[in-house]
This record gives sequence, C-alpha cells and structure tokens, in this order.
Amino acid sequence: MKPAVYWLSALALSSSISLLGCRSMDDDRRSTQQPAPAPVKEEPKPAAEGPKSGTRDGWNTSWMAFPTGNKSTSVVMLEYATPAEVRLNAPFEYMLNVTNLTELTLDQVIVAETLPAHLKVKSATPAATEKDGSMRWEFATIGPRETKQIRVNCSAESTQLITHCASVAWSSKVCISNTVVEPKLKIEKNATPEVLTCEPITFSFRVTNSGTATLRGVRIEDPLASGLTREDGGNTITINVGDLAPGQSRDFTAMAKATKTGTYENKATAKDDSGTTAMSATTKTVVKQPKLEIAKSGPKVHFIGRPFNYDIEVKNVGDGVARNAMLEDVLPAGARFLSATDAGSATGGRVSWNLGNMAPGASKKVSLSVVGDTAGKLRNVANASAFCAPPVQAEWVTELQGIPALLVECVDDPDPVLVGTTTTYTIEVLNQGSAVATNIKLACDLESCMEYVSSTGDTTGSLAGSKVTFAALPSLAPKARATWRVVIKGRSASDARFKITVTYDQSNRPVEETEPTNYYQ
Repeated sequence: MKPAVYWLSALALSSSISLLGCRSMDDDRRSTQQPAPAPVKEEPKPAAEGPKSGTRDGWNTSWMAFPTGNKSTSVVMLEYATPAEVRLNAPFEYMLNVTNLTELTLDQVIVAETLPAHLKVKSATPAATEKDGSMRWEFATIGPRETKQIRVNCSAESTQLITHCASVAWSSKVCISNTVVEPKLKIEKNATPEVLTCEPITFSFRVTNSGTATLRGVRIEDPLASGLTREDGGNTITINVGDLAPGQSRDFTAMAKATKTGTYENKATAKDDSGTTAMSATTKTVVKQPKLEIAKSGPKVHFIGRPFNYDIEVKNVGDGVARNAMLEDVLPAGARFLSATDAGSATGGRVSWNLGNMAPGASKKVSLSVVGDTAGKLRNVANASAFCAPPVQAEWVTELQGIPALLVECVDDPDPVLVGTTTTYTIEVLNQGSAVATNIKLACDLESCMEYVSSTGDTTGSLAGSKVTFAALPSLAPKARATWRVVIKGRSASDARFKITVTYDQSNRPVEETEPTNYYQ
C-alpha cells in the first residue's frame, strides 16, 4: 500500500487535515490462528492553530506546526526567516527550517514554495527543483527531532511586497512486524547392514528440527519391507517423537526380524501435526542363513578287536557364516575311543571338535579311531551345529564280526609206555579267536602199535577201524576250552605218533596236532 501523503500550507490553515495510517495487505485477511485485534480507538483531534510570526533584529520570522499548529501535538514544524527589508535588485538570503517534532523518523518529506513573480532566485542550498514558478525540496528521511535547513539566495526585481508561501508534506506509516519462521524436518535412518536369520535387525533413527519453528507432534513411520516384522509381529514401526524445538534432535532405535533370507530395503518418514514431512534415505539389510551338511563314512563290516576309523565331513552350504560350528560324535556301546584328528577330545563317550567359523562353501574333515569289543552292529551318530544354523546329523552302521581260532593241544601221560600197559592222551581245544566256533569235530588216528581202550570228554567217542571219532561239539565260545581223553594200550614197541584232526564250520582247513609216544618192551 502506498503511504498517505499530507500537504499543509503555512499560510492556508483552513485546509482540511487528516492523519492516515498504513496497513499491510495481510490485514485484509482474517488470521486462522488468532482472533483479529480490537480496532484502535481514535483520539479526538485538537483544534487547529494558525501560524505564528514576529520581527527581531531586522528579521521577519514565521512558523507553523502541522497539523495542529501546536508543537506538542504536531508532527512537523516549518519556519521562515527573511530580512525585514531588502533593496531592489540587491542580493539577499532567506531561510526555511523544517523540523521533525516526533520521536519517529519521517519519510519522504517534501517542502514546496510558491515564488512571487518579481523574486529572482539565484541559488538554493540544498538544490531545489524549480517548475512553474515554484521550488521543491525532497528529503528521504528526517530523523526524530531533527531539523533540515534550506537557504535561498535571490533578489527583488520590483518594489512590490514579497510574500513567501511554503507547504510541507510527509509520509506517515503505522507498521507491525511479523516473525517469519520456516519449519524444517530431517530424518536420518541406519540399519544393520547384514544379519543372519536368527538375529534381530536394528534400525536407528535421528529426527532433527533444522528450521526456526517448533515442530509439534512429530512421529516416525517406517513400513517394513515384505518379509520383515516387528518383534511383536507388526509390519510398521511407529514412534511418537513429540515436540521438537528449533535445532533439537532426538534418537530412537527399533528392532525387526526377518522371516527368510534376502535383501530388504525401505525408508522411514517423519511428519508433524502441521503436515511438515521428511523422508530418510533408503536403508539396505542383507539377511543370510548358514546351512550345514554332514557326511560320515566307515567300514560296513569289521572284526572285533581291530581298530578302524570313522571319517566325518561338515560343509556350510548356506550363504551366511556358520559361527562357532561344533561337531560331536556319540560312541555307541561296544566301541572304545582310541584317537581323533584336529584336536578332537573324548569325554563321557562323546568326541567333540570345535570347527570355529565356517564361511559359505567351507568344509572340514575329521577322523576318529575306535575299536569294537563285541560282535554286533555299531550304530555311530555324529551331530553338527552352529549359531543360527539348524543342527544336522549323520550315522554309520558297522557290523562287528569275530574270528574263531582253535588251538589243539595233546599230552600223553605216561611217556614212554611199557608194552602191555596204557597211556592217556589228553586233548584240549582252545578257541583263541573272537567269535564262536561251531560244529567242532575231533578225530584221532591210531598206529598199529596202539590198542584203543576207552575215550571220554565233552562229547562221546567211538572206534571205527584205526580212527577214534568224537561226536560234534555244537559250539565253542571265544576263550573257551573243550577237553577229551583217549586211553591207549601198547601192543608192540614203536616210536609212535598219535594224530588229532579238528574241523569246524568257520574254517575250510582242519587243525592238526601229533603227539609222539615211545612204546618200549
């Protein structure tokens, strides 16, 4: 709005005078935040007074206070000072003083003077703008209680009375200030860059008011990507931040978990009650899963008492590191631990290995040596585990078999033997092996100098020609003995041989033993 301008003549006090204010364009709109203020009550206008004049020390003076004529209630005072008498065509000087009577700065103060036709102006300080018989001075501002002086040099070109008339105008404004603030909201978000499926994902948020206005009711909303959930099962993180003063920041954290492997990207939004909104940069979290595989091998058939090895291999076939991988082999009953590779330790029938961290694609092979003491099937189980990896298991079955091994011994008593007397052959069969021997058959061959008398033992014997044959012994356990005795009489002198032959199912060759006996006469 253009300021109102007032022109007041020092010699025309009957002019209508009004003081107008200046208002901003926003005053034409009613505020939605606060009620409009009550209108300012106008004070009654004081009665106008005329100009004051006088003569002193050869000078004529005249002044006028505008707009009321009274200095105490006016804004501007205009003063003239001219010589009381001037000579025809002789140069003289007169002065104009314009004074700001207020404590405020006046803008665009204009002093205008109408020149008599017979007054010739030679110069003015400050310089004036002359047009159509008038001079005009413009002052951009006049400070509180400040006086600006105008000096004019001129001469009279006739003896007519010189009458000076001047007017003053100024701009009056009523001003009000509005503080302009700018709300600015900023949100920063970070996320754990990589986790395993069993680990939580940590989101951190920093909300900052980087503007100049207080933000009310700030909140964070972070819709989680598909496959992520809050720890309580929801799929959106919502955080009430509250009010943020200019320059204030607040930090928050939240947790989520992944239901499957993959790469998850998302961004968070912060907003306040007025609709000011900010969005974070996109965060990225890679979720991985270690996965173990285990394989075990060993002999399918082995013999009691002989050491053998189990070989175990563990692989990480997942895409995440298998941290703190462990391997454990449970020894079955009937197997004794002998040794293990790679610092495997045995405690309470279990052999354990600490495999450490296994990167994706890594594998580890170990071995353990055992011995079986009893026949039967040994079912050996190995278990592998690691942080965040499902445990895996492998087993191997080894059938332990024994080997029967028969030892045949024969002793004659007495030896030598007098012809016509007897000697007893004691035959013992010992199973030195680790398995039961079955269907054990014993036969003894007699030479011509020998005469069969009798036989006893674990089975019944009988003579057929020159051979004594015993009934089959069904079985002989490992470390067990079977005993037979055969009584023989000497028929004639001879350096004789008593031959024993033993057969059993587990051997395709007989076991033979010969006992020498000296028969004399």
